[in-house]
Amino acid sequence: MVAVLACHQAVISQDGLNVQIECLFWNAYDGAQDVAVQEDLICVADDYAGISLVTRSPCAEIGSLVMAGSAVGVDISGSYAYVACYDAGLRIVDITDPTAPIDR
Repeated sequence: MVAVLACHQAVISQDGLNVQIECLFWNAYDGAQDVAVQEDLICVADDYAGISLVTRSPCAEIGSLVMAGSAVGVDISGSYAYVACYDAGLRIVDITDPTAPIDR
């Protein structure tokens, strides 16, 4: 089992005793609050900066979306990211095109 966690400006994965930095590049405005991974796509809940969509290989931010409230939690299922926003409840974001996410 691989655990993936978000730190202020990094996405780190751990499999047993092996720790690997997945991404260390983007300017997390308020600091990463949560992270979800689906294949090569990483979705970061980035507090008041919204969400960032990042590829694992190569490590690059490919999209972002400012949310109606502070993004504090995220999960991905299929073409949707489910974002828990402190000020706006649960938001459903269409990530079919991760370069242009849409808040539904």
